[in-house]
Amino acid sequence: MNPLVRLLMALVLTAAPLLAQAHSPYPGVRGFYVGALHPLTTPSHVLLILAISILLGLRLTEGRMRCLATVFAATALGLVLAFVLASYLPSSLFILLLTTLVGGLIIGPTSLPGWSLVVLSGACGFLLALESIPDPGPFLDVLITVTGSLVGIHYLIMYGSRAVRHGLERWDSGPLQIGIKVVGSWIAAIGLLMLAFTLAGSTGIA
Repeated sequence: MNPLVRLLMALVLTAAPLLAQAHSPYPGVRGFYVGALHPLTTPSHVLLILAISILLGLRLTEGRMRCLATVFAATALGLVLAFVLASYLPSSLFILLLTTLVGGLIIGPTSLPGWSLVVLSGACGFLLALESIPDPGPFLDVLITVTGSLVGIHYLIMYGSRAVRHGLERWDSGPLQIGIKVVGSWIAAIGLLMLAFTLAGSTGIA
């Protein structure tokens, strides 16, 4: 099946229960969906996921499983450490910085070392995880929601990068390459603008 179709189907099937306001007979399932969809509810998270998905789809030619395994492991580690580090690290600033960097790399060199893609993938998963923990509550409910966040972040990056790679392999052309560069430049510009506004707000600059 076309990876883009699979991505769309996964998003629709994941979102359907929440959109319908369904009350599942299985306790915790709703919390899982809330966690899985959380990355799509924050603009900076969506921007970072889009950026890293495009970069991996564009630059990653080998070692795909290593990158995805790093995303999964770094996200899991971030979700565990978030309960301790979330109040001390300015993760929202780091996310915007990383988004701007990745957006710049999309329009930058034609190739990147494999290790740099692994590091960037892990950093994305880790930072997204730091802002994806639920409010305090019963341990089992928190665990289910955190598991949903882990699955959501991993699958969004995995299928997003696969969709980009599939598109490049099927419609590799000058206009498509130009379009990707334009998207990358917009991601970098928006990330930089959001970073400027965030810094201005934190320092009280009007």
